[in-house]
Amino acid sequence: MKRFIFFHNVRHPAEMAEPEINAFLTHLAVQEKVSASTQTQALSALLFIYRHVLAARLAYWRASFVRASPATCPWS
Repeated sequence: MKRFIFFHNVRHPAEMAEPEINAFLTHLAVQEKVSASTQTQALSALLFIYRHVLAARLAYWRASFVRASPATCPWS
């Protein structure tokens, strides 16, 4: 959540919605080059915060972010 908030110039999550989530998750995959599992963990954390903490309903959220590529086994 801290990375998400700072990525969006210290805006409160209640002021943001689907476009900001998609932008952040794309940033993680493209610029930060995180693994697919890290990106999935970030998505799960964001969805939890929005659904259970902020009690916000994301209006028909369509995941339109760049997916991180899954890790490949180095010895295969």
